[in-house]
Amino acid sequence: MKYDAFISYRHTPIDMEVAKLIHTELEKYRVPRSVQKSSGKKRINRVFRDQEELPIGNNLTNNITMAIEESEFLIVICSTRTKESEWVAKEIDIFIEMHGRNNVMAVLVDGSSQESFPPALLVDVNGNPAEPLAADIRGVDGKARKKKLKTELLRLAAPILHCNYDDLRQRHRERRIKSIAAIACTIASAVAVAGIGFAFYNAAMAKKIQKNYEAALMNQSRYLADTSLSLAEDGDREAAVMVALEALGRTENSVKRPYVAQAEYALSNALGTYDNGNTISKDRLLKHQLPVRNLKYCNDGQYIMSDDEGGTVYLWDVSDGRLITSIDGAVSSDEYISYPYDYSMYKDGIIICAGEQISGHSMDNDASWYAPVGDKVTDMKLYSDYGFAVCVLGNEISIFDLEKHDFTRTVASPEEDSTYSSDIEYCDDTKELYIARHNLTEKPAVIDIIDMNTGEIKSSIPVKGDTVNELKYSGNHDVVVVSCDYDDIVKSSDNCYTAYLEVLDHDTGECIWEWEHESNNKILNAGKTILKVRSIDSSKYGECSQVILSMGDDVYTFDLSNGEEQCYVRTPENVVQMLVSASADLGYLGEGNGTIEIVNLSTGESYPDAAIETGRELRDMIINKGVIASKGYRSQDIMLLKYTAGANMETIIEMADSVRSITASPDGSILAVEHGGFGNETYAFYDNSGKLLFDYSSDEVSPDGTYTTSSAFISDECFLWARDFGRIEMINPVKGEVETFASELTGLEGFSRSYVTDNGRYLVVGDAYNAVVIDLKNKKNIFATKDEAILFFGYEIISEDGKSLYILNNKNGVNRVDIDTGKMSVLPAEFRAAASVGTKTVACINREGTRFAMFCEDGCLRIYDTVSGTTVASIPETGRNNTYICFNNDGTKLIYQGDDMYVKILDVESGQVEYISERQHNTILYQNETADGRICIITEAGMLVLDRDSFVPVAYVPSGAGYLVVDNSIVSYHGDDVYKFPFQTVDGLIEEADKLFPDMEISDELRLRYHVNQNN
Repeated sequence: MKYDAFISYRHTPIDMEVAKLIHTELEKYRVPRSVQKSSGKKRINRVFRDQEELPIGNNLTNNITMAIEESEFLIVICSTRTKESEWVAKEIDIFIEMHGRNNVMAVLVDGSSQESFPPALLVDVNGNPAEPLAADIRGVDGKARKKKLKTELLRLAAPILHCNYDDLRQRHRERRIKSIAAIACTIASAVAVAGIGFAFYNAAMAKKIQKNYEAALMNQSRYLADTSLSLAEDGDREAAVMVALEALGRTENSVKRPYVAQAEYALSNALGTYDNGNTISKDRLLKHQLPVRNLKYCNDGQYIMSDDEGGTVYLWDVSDGRLITSIDGAVSSDEYISYPYDYSMYKDGIIICAGEQISGHSMDNDASWYAPVGDKVTDMKLYSDYGFAVCVLGNEISIFDLEKHDFTRTVASPEEDSTYSSDIEYCDDTKELYIARHNLTEKPAVIDIIDMNTGEIKSSIPVKGDTVNELKYSGNHDVVVVSCDYDDIVKSSDNCYTAYLEVLDHDTGECIWEWEHESNNKILNAGKTILKVRSIDSSKYGECSQVILSMGDDVYTFDLSNGEEQCYVRTPENVVQMLVSASADLGYLGEGNGTIEIVNLSTGESYPDAAIETGRELRDMIINKGVIASKGYRSQDIMLLKYTAGANMETIIEMADSVRSITASPDGSILAVEHGGFGNETYAFYDNSGKLLFDYSSDEVSPDGTYTTSSAFISDECFLWARDFGRIEMINPVKGEVETFASELTGLEGFSRSYVTDNGRYLVVGDAYNAVVIDLKNKKNIFATKDEAILFFGYEIISEDGKSLYILNNKNGVNRVDIDTGKMSVLPAEFRAAASVGTKTVACINREGTRFAMFCEDGCLRIYDTVSGTTVASIPETGRNNTYICFNNDGTKLIYQGDDMYVKILDVESGQVEYISERQHNTILYQNETADGRICIITEAGMLVLDRDSFVPVAYVPSGAGYLVVDNSIVSYHGDDVYKFPFQTVDGLIEEADKLFPDMEISDELRLRYHVNQNN
């Protein structure tokens, strides 16, 4: 197309200013080199922006219509004035008619989306509510809008460059950091060379230069930390560890650097310091000289063997990724590299079938033997467990004895006009070899069954097609075959052909059952036919034998005995490899896009949360003892994925049933472990070493079907438990004592909500029409509401001093009650809660009671000064579902999470956002600050530990539940187990890295590739 984008806008001063600014910024935007390679665009070439306004009522001019037709994207400048423009409406309608809605982007200049978006952008093709991809540059003036466009521009550029916004933002950031680091290094060099000259500079200038140099080093350290995180995501843990150590300035030849928290986080992440061993993660890369061809496990999964495009064969230790040996490829008689047909370990050595020979090699490759096979060989397959190899030589096969290094017998085809294929199966129980034989005429293919003791062909079983795709022996005297007709594949006008699945009787050759499937030639190009046979005790079908067939993106499971279809699965991408469990219903479906789907192949149920993302175009994978090895398209490495646990992890509690949550006391000396089913919760209390202190079951004191409305430690030795049937219990787990309050104190028969202050002093409980404030220290009711109208479907929170009660209600906004006087006031009208008013985290109060913060219905987060009675901060932030908001201990920062699920920190004084997490996180449950300077944010999936000074993550703990100050440790849980880790300092992490990678040394190549400076 002629134009990358067409800008549509109302010709009013502000809208014209923004349109011109976006036009200029897009056309001068420098596309990062990595994005240039992936998108094929070196720049955003041309953007169309019309200069004149069309009078209302006229049709669009021909040049405007042609420009829209020649534009790939439409960018609509949206302000409160846009809906009045008939011109903009027509341009949108024409673009959608020509190109559809997917390539329409909006830029919000002022107002809300409902106020500013033209009607055509607020609904989809079916008339349902929808909004296009939008950049938000709202600001108080042109300067503010221009500043916001610096970051929001990437939201417009990413689709035009056909790349992901997050990826473009990362590449853009890397480019800036590299530029800063390069400048800093130039300054640093100048400082070193001109050291004598500093005597002539004043002290202030020297200090300024040093400060700039240190700032540049810190920026480079942050860039290196990001690089480490990317390397870990790609599976190269060793390189990730080395680059993170460089970012900390803690390698032998590294530059001495100021500390940055990002580097500590990167090192912790690369080491898997807080992994509890229940999640599969990328562990190692087995790096080859050239792209990998094939891979296989040997010695019951202890080793992996592989080969590359140079014919080199490799032997790897799975436990630590160590290369044990490599053997150069064989060269054929015509001096071409001979790729291996097969290889394996045999006794104390290695056997390789390649080219025109079989060779044996010692583990250190010092001693070798060679046996010629002949120039007619078309395939070889090793059965090292049984001591032989099968060599296919056109219309005959030869059996090679691995012990004698010689051929023991040759089996010739009964028909000269035929050839054997590489589809071979061996059954040691019957000492029979099953091999497909293709006739060179139009006859169907056959399966020859060969007696390995005599070398005789016992029988030849014809199959449906003339080409065998897959062959399996079922183990109960059935032969399972997938075949097709070759001419259907190469001559089909519609790229379709018929595949035949047959189960044949081993003794008679009779077809027990068959099944036909219409397939597309794309299977041959993207995902091969894969056939598996297994006998399992199925959760759905009981003890049975199954045939599992994958073709392209279709996966079928059949009952081996009768051909009944038990399951069908349709995958998003073609399946390039399928691994099935021998003891469970599960199957691992490796898709071309790099996802490994885990599916129940008896029911078809998929487990998306357990899917494994390799991050590469997948071409093959193998699995043994929970270790997955995969190779990507044209990749020079094999990625190992393992279930690994942190080096210092300790299992401290083993429960009888699943853990639901863990709450730590303020000093971390006691753990309250919630377990049991919903409505039947039980709390068990342990000390921080895992010793049981007190087991308290709700079954003993409450009717079935109750649930918790609040639970929290209100002191180091007192745990509050409030439940919906009106009972409040204060538990002392050390003494094993329980004090109970019920309706005599609250005046309520039951309550649907409760809120306890962080200092544990005050509790608010309420039902549909009432709210009661309880002083927990003095155990008395200090306030009860009287106005039922303000409470219906509301929610209440109270300040830590017990002076102010805030009642949130969708209908009436926010009412503030003075507890001492009972006087009520109403906050400004904009303080109206969103739909999630029934959650604790929609609003909060600082400890002093001087600030009230809230997610408001209009899509803004606001902070209210309770002293002056004014709104002191307001930022766009939607918070309707699964939100969280809380002031830090000193009230200077606001930690929150809106509907976009990013964790953010706002400076209360300036109203500026100071931190946004790199990725989205599950819903925050609560947060706390430790005395030693860390902020712990606990989510539904794990715990994020931030440095309190920089608000930068220093660790992430999967399933993390708390930081225990008393012994500087972290707890997490999975299933019915509770784990504990010592919190690692930087020195502890470095010590851990030395143990995991004892011979680690960052190479010059790695320094060059990842822009790691040499020490000057």
